[in-house]
Amino acid sequence: MVIVGALLTIGLSNLQHVDMSSSRNMLVVGVPFMASMSISYCLELYPEIIATGVKDLDRSLHVMLSTPMFLGGFLAMLLDNTVPASLESRGMKHWQSQDESQRNKENDDIFTWSFYPTLVKVFPFVVSLPFMPKLISHDSENILDGDVESPTL
Repeated sequence: MVIVGALLTIGLSNLQHVDMSSSRNMLVVGVPFMASMSISYCLELYPEIIATGVKDLDRSLHVMLSTPMFLGGFLAMLLDNTVPASLESRGMKHWQSQDESQRNKENDDIFTWSFYPTLVKVFPFVVSLPFMPKLISHDSENILDGDVESPTL
């Protein structure tokens, strides 16, 4: 139980900048927490409740739905991204300001994907994908033929 408490404390420490007095944020944290435990317990009691007719799909769904950590994380991600809230209420302002203050050109040059600027030039929609890094341009560098500023991570 001590290990569970320590892991829970570490996980919940990420919520220190989130406005937990907001009912929206309490819903985003509480519903996945309770639903993940309830659904996994239900699947433990009734293992044959999932019957799609495809055994591999049944097994995959059973594994995912009986793992509280996956189910809770997925539900929290789904709720956090679908229920509207301000960036400040979600605690994102703090993380964004911290990222900007720790950014420097030296690290950008070291950790830049060498193919990423070319990829963005060919497929501009890549920048709008939520899992792709945002581009920051440096005035002193040029990309390819020199007419476009070189974006770096």
